[in-house]
Amino acid sequence: MFYRHIACAASFALFAVASPACAGALHASMKAGGTGALRVDVGTFGTSGSSLVPAGYCPANDADIRRQNTAIQFSPAFSAPPAIAIGLNEVDAGDGRNIRVNAYAINVTKDGATLVVETWCDTDLYSASGSIVAVGPR
Repeated sequence: MFYRHIACAASFALFAVASPACAGALHASMKAGGTGALRVDVGTFGTSGSSLVPAGYCPANDADIRRQNTAIQFSPAFSAPPAIAIGLNEVDAGDGRNIRVNAYAINVTKDGATLVVETWCDTDLYSASGSIVAVGPR
């Protein structure tokens, strides 16, 4: 997994709407002339192993969905939990079936989060990769 820090600028305002606290901090930062109150981390992720295939296999505790969780750490930590936006860049899926994929973050703290990629039992999903943007107070 790859991360880099980007200085927050007005062009990142669209990411702040995911969290009212971040939107307020972004507004305060812009009003103060961009004092650097916000930090933007950008990274990538990808599924690994074969936990998302074969289609038709479902874990006993969740009959309809297969998922892969990946822990990420923010280094350095944010001063409060950031807002996180996730986008899929690549999906390698078999044909002849529906393609259903979700990607989202759970357990978001100032130190890290868990990324979840999930699919249904009738989807042949071989791999998925994407991008992560975390926006929060320094």
